[in-house]
Amino acid sequence: MLDGAAMLVGLFLLWLAAVGVPISVDKLAAMGLAVVAASMVAARLGGVGAAFAQAPGGVVWLARCGAALLAAAVRVLRAALAGEVVLAPALMRVRPHDNSEFGRALLSGRISAHPGMVVVETDAEGLLVHVINEDEVNSDRLELQVGNGAQF
Repeated sequence: MLDGAAMLVGLFLLWLAAVGVPISVDKLAAMGLAVVAASMVAARLGGVGAAFAQAPGGVVWLARCGAALLAAAVRVLRAALAGEVVLAPALMRVRPHDNSEFGRALLSGRISAHPGMVVVETDAEGLLVHVINEDEVNSDRLELQVGNGAQF
């Protein structure tokens, strides 16, 4: 998946260098078509896997939940600076519903995006997550809460 993302970013930067500034709508449309065409060629030649097609779902999730995640991070930072945080750190095992390699990678990114949580390890059984406050997180419902952009 990272190879596909790097390819798209590289194509975008090459196209920007080629067309120069200012960028008009027709140049952006041509760039978009070139990126799609290059992605299709890479998919046809085996350069990207099935996970590449599922990656836009992560972008949609980030666009939907990004502001809430940033607000939660600011709240945690303010509480920490004010000394209002009671810590109960713990390691939790999370077993995702989609236990494919891409499903675990997507879930670990979503969990790590939330303040106070970071994925320590992933394996075939699931994820090992370090949380700052064990009392606020339920390992059985963590996947659902993180997927919906819930606040912790």
